[in-house]
Amino acid sequence: MTTQSASGGDVFVPHLGSYLLSHSIGLAMSGSREIASDYFDTWEQHTADAWPRWLAGIDGFRSALAALLGTEAHSICPQNNVSSGLTKLLDSLPHDVDQPTVLISEDAFPSLGFVCSRSGYDVRFIPAAANLSDPITWREHLHGVDVAVITHVHSNTGVCLPVPEIAAEVAAAGAVTVVDVAQSAGIIPIDLAGWGVDVVVGSCVKWLSGGPGAGWLWIADALVDRCTPTDVGWFSHEAPFEFDIHDYRDAPDALRFWGGSPTVLPFLIAAHSI
Repeated sequence: MTTQSASGGDVFVPHLGSYLLSHSIGLAMSGSREIASDYFDTWEQHTADAWPRWLAGIDGFRSALAALLGTEAHSICPQNNVSSGLTKLLDSLPHDVDQPTVLISEDAFPSLGFVCSRSGYDVRFIPAAANLSDPITWREHLHGVDVAVITHVHSNTGVCLPVPEIAAEVAAAGAVTVVDVAQSAGIIPIDLAGWGVDVVVGSCVKWLSGGPGAGWLWIADALVDRCTPTDVGWFSHEAPFEFDIHDYRDAPDALRFWGGSPTVLPFLIAAHSI
């Protein structure tokens, strides 16, 4: 891992020897402690305007992540982790059948399978021995599927799937495409504008060196208005500070998936690391 910038300054915190755990927890960036200190300074010394300050920081996170992924900030909603984002998404989608079907590989990260198993969907698994890199493999399993969950890079094998080609098969089958990029964001270029997918979930704990807690959900503009999340709160409201208990309105963009009072510090650190 490179620990210095081109100008010679330290990019990461000092570490003795080679750091080989970025696939699990990225090494903290230099300046992360200072970001945390600023957060506590706001809490302790600027309480009256803490939310405006913190929300501006979270907006910075959304903008930085959007620039990295080739998308727009309004399409990104902060989440605690990938599981949270997938749970809210599956719960929000409209379907024409009583029990829709979700397709996922047995090689996907177990959390995704756990979410699918409790989602109320029928869960269809592509066997781990199948060639997941071949779009035809996905085509053979897509009949009657409503949602397909694709892992961009598999954590247990390192296999990187051709997302645009697989997404084309999913779209042709009339299903919603969800892509997990937790193991690829920050190390493999991602251009959401060219992927042709509906939803992406990810986190900043690995190659983005943002630490745990800064997960996120991206949703395509064409899908967001069809989604009706049930795990809502004042920050998923169109006007969070309106405070009218009789008038809830979904935010017009991805923030309808946000929910109640958000965590703040992880996103400030992640914005810095991105």
